[in-house]
Amino acid sequence: MNVSKLKELIKERAQIDAQNDILTERSQNDQYNILSLNLSDTIDFLNNCSSEELYWVSELFERLSEHFKSQKLIECMEKNEKRTGIDCSINIEYAKAALNY
Repeated sequence: MNVSKLKELIKERAQIDAQNDILTERSQNDQYNILSLNLSDTIDFLNNCSSEELYWVSELFERLSEHFKSQKLIECMEKNEKRTGIDCSINIEYAKAALNY
């Protein structure tokens, strides 16, 4: 996984106006393309990312869950929500629903 590129994309995402759907979608797709390559690498990233990085990546939890179909990934999301103190419970609920879909 290209962690430095992913971190760069997350920083860029943080600067995008919430009303700019086109740039938001492009940024999320670019992040997803990196995170969806390998489950182990994605879990490693989540276990080591900052709270701000987790906040932005949590936008992709549902999509990643649909892709990987992994209970281990859901558990990682929950663990890192607690570790960072970032409330991404809604995104985790969507990820759980996607896993069971």
